[in-house]
This record gives sequence, C-alpha cells and structure tokens, in this order.
Amino acid sequence: MSLPIPTSKNSFPRLVAYSLLFLIFSGITLRPYVQSGFWYDDVVSSQVWGMVHRYGLSIWAFTWKMFATSPDSGRLLGAYLEMYPLFYFVHNPVFIKLIDVSLVLINVACFGWLLRELKASRGFILTFAIVFVGSLQLRDFFEAIGAFSTLYPSLGIYMIVSLVLLAKWKNTFQTKWLYASVAVVAVSLFIYELNVIYFPVALLLVLSQRKAIRNTIASLSIVVVPAMSYIALELWIKSHASGQYEGTTFGGMSLVLLTLSKQLIAGLPGSFYAFRGYWQVPYPVLLNTFENSHSLWLLGGIVFVLLVVSTRRETIACRIDWFAYFCAAALIILPAVTISMSAKYQKEIIWGAGYLPVYYQFFGVAFFLTAAIRAISTYSPNAGRVVMVMIIALYIPLNVIVNHHMRDVLDAGFWNDRVSLQQALRDGLLNPVQDGDIVDTKGLPPWIGGDLIYQTVQKKVVVPGEIPFPFLHLDPSASPNHFSLEKSGSGWVLNRVAPN
Repeated sequence: MSLPIPTSKNSFPRLVAYSLLFLIFSGITLRPYVQSGFWYDDVVSSQVWGMVHRYGLSIWAFTWKMFATSPDSGRLLGAYLEMYPLFYFVHNPVFIKLIDVSLVLINVACFGWLLRELKASRGFILTFAIVFVGSLQLRDFFEAIGAFSTLYPSLGIYMIVSLVLLAKWKNTFQTKWLYASVAVVAVSLFIYELNVIYFPVALLLVLSQRKAIRNTIASLSIVVVPAMSYIALELWIKSHASGQYEGTTFGGMSLVLLTLSKQLIAGLPGSFYAFRGYWQVPYPVLLNTFENSHSLWLLGGIVFVLLVVSTRRETIACRIDWFAYFCAAALIILPAVTISMSAKYQKEIIWGAGYLPVYYQFFGVAFFLTAAIRAISTYSPNAGRVVMVMIIALYIPLNVIVNHHMRDVLDAGFWNDRVSLQQALRDGLLNPVQDGDIVDTKGLPPWIGGDLIYQTVQKKVVVPGEIPFPFLHLDPSASPNHFSLEKSGSGWVLNRVAPN
C-alpha cells in the first residue's frame, strides 16, 4: 500500500507534490504570524540596539549582565543569551517572525520524528502536522509563537528531541540514549525552567520497564541525579534572591482546580473563539470573509486533498507505541499543572486564553485528535471519513480568519503607534532636541521612550519616569531643554515646556 509521503523512486513526483502542498498550506495558515509587528516583551526587546548604544555598552556585555543578574529575581534565565543578540542583529519584524514560524515547523518535524520512533505511520504524522498547524490560535493574551522572541518554539525543540532520545532508549535500552536525553533537557533548563516537566516522564518510563533491579537503579540515577541537582540549584538561587518572580511562587490551593481548567481548555482548537472571539468576529462575518477569499478557498482545498490522502485506512493505520500516548498526555497535563499552582497566573488567566505553556499542550491535543481521526478512518472509511475531512477543511480557513483579526488587534495595541512614531522621528519630529535634553513621554505606552528614540534617530535623550535596568543610568546635560512628546489623533506632537 502506498503512503502519503512515498519513499520509492517512482513515487518521487508525489513526494514533491505533497511537500509543496504542505508548504503552501503552512504559508497561508501561518501568514498572520509572519505579517505582524512586535508584541508583548518583544516590543521592548526589539529596541536592544538602541538601548546598548544609548548607554555605551556592547551587546555581549549587556546580554551577559542580564544573564548574570537574572538570579536576583529567583530564577536563572539563559534565554537572554539567545533573545538579545537576535534582536540586536535582526531588526525587521518579518525576518524575526519567519524565524519564529520556521522553528515551529522544525518543532512539528521533531514531533513527527518522535511519532515515527514510536511506530506511527507517515499518514498519521502528516495528519498530525495538518491538525497542529491548522489549530494554532492567536489570542488577545500572551502569545507563545508571535511573541517572546522564539523562546517557546526553541524550548519545544529541546523538549521533543529529549523525548525522541528517551524513546530510543526505551526501544534499545542503550544507556547512551538516556544520557543524551537528559543532557539535552539539562541544557534547556538553563534557558528556561519549563522543561523540568521532562523528569516525571523519564522517571515513570524508567520505572515501567521490566529490568533487573540493578539496571533499574542505574537508569534511575541517570535521571534522578540531574533532577535533584537542578532542584537544589533552583532552591539555592531563590534563597539568595533579592526579589521573587511571582510566576514561580505558589498560589492558593483553592484556585488550583479553576486555573487548571482554564489552562487545559485553552489548548483545545476553537477555545479562544468559543469564549472570547465570537463577539469580535461574529460567525456570519467569518462565513462572508471565507466566501470572498480565493486564498482561503485554496487553503480549504489543499487541506481536503492532503487529508483525503493521509487519512486513508491503509495509510493512517498503525499500532502506535503506548509511550506516544503517554508523552502526549504529559504535554497536555504537566504544563497546565505548573501554571495552575502559580500565584501570578491564578490571577491572570482568563477563559479561552491560557498562558504561554499552552504551546506544549497544542502538541498533545493535536496527537489525540489525530488518533481520533485514525479511529474514524478505520471504522468508517467512506462516509465518516469524508464528513470529518470536510469539517476540518472548513474549520482551518475559519480559524485563519480569526487569527488575521487578532493579528490586527495585537498590532493596534503594541505596534502601530510605534511605527507611526518612528516615521515621524525620521521626518524630523525631534529636530529641536539635542543630546542630553529631557523628553517627557507621560501618558504613552512604556515601550515608547529613550531607547526607541535612539534606535530610530540616534538622539540620546533623558525620559523622566523611564525605568531602565538597575545597572543602567543616563544623566541629562548641564542645561537641558525640556520637551513633551504627545500623540495627537493619528500623528505626533513635540512641545517645548518649562522645566519643573
């Protein structure tokens, strides 16, 4: 029987055709992520070029200082070593977003590698990839793919690769794979703490294997010693920190179940629209937009063709190893549990919009949805399968419409004012201002300040109330002029003001 991604010489043209169709599908589906500005932390982090030059630093000195001082908040954040150099050298948001979505697709490929290691068919893997990419939801809340400078896609790659190596150890019992798996996840823990969820998965897998006690103890030590070392390091850092990040402090037990429910539901396809998006993009508007968009009809057609091929009973059928189900369940439950215990997120999470680790949950949910699709294709290969494929081929374009709308909402909140101000700066808005003058930005978003001004027109001004990092300081000139920068309608106004 032929597979959806054939491997024989005679099947090469079909391989090329399916690959091109999937690339077109990914391009249309992920376009809202690519054609967007900087959001959330990225709107500040993307000004790092202006920041380091404004304060007379080098990017490497600044980045290392940020990493070295991160334990002051009770956590070790190696993510700074990746984030700031990226934004220093790459200023165009389109290039940053292309890197983001490329990492997401690499992450999907890694999960496909994991599934292949655990005996999934190529049809199952292709179906999973379509379900995962097509179910991604942009929300008016913290965004794991469109913001936070590649952090979660990068973490996801580390996590999935470590699970692949763990699966190799399960299949071969060669200790080198277990060592490699733990080493990969250990590296990721120095970037961000989320991948600590790996250790329960590895421990339960080791304990589930029927091996001699001595071998089991040896395998356990490979996992337990790094886990305990990391926990000890984290506790030591917290005990010596001058402050504590609320996101990693425990909240009230009475709110755990409610927060867990919100985070779990946020991982389901369409959850944002069901709770928050329906009033922003009413269903009749969705259908009307779909009816009048050639690219969305093309997208629906591509999804239909790919799923018709990948969900054939002889193509998608496979006996997947139990460890795949275990990993998928862990990716759904463990991130949600960590979020549910956090004091910060117990207060912030809203229905339909989970916090950033929902990105991991998408992988587990997409896996179980693909398993359900496989069951339908097996037991109702004609009518049931066709109806299912048509529903998915309709849902994905509608989801893309919602994502386009939310892209515009997020751009309006984070990006559009910055773009218009930068254009005004280039057109001479600050011509009367000299280095060392004081420019008041009171009433403007906190990401509009001296760093953005320097990054755009290289003027070193002092902004009252600006909160730089503790090790940064800038004094005004001996006799500075005072100005106020204000937004007026769709434009910007600079006023000279008397000093206080």
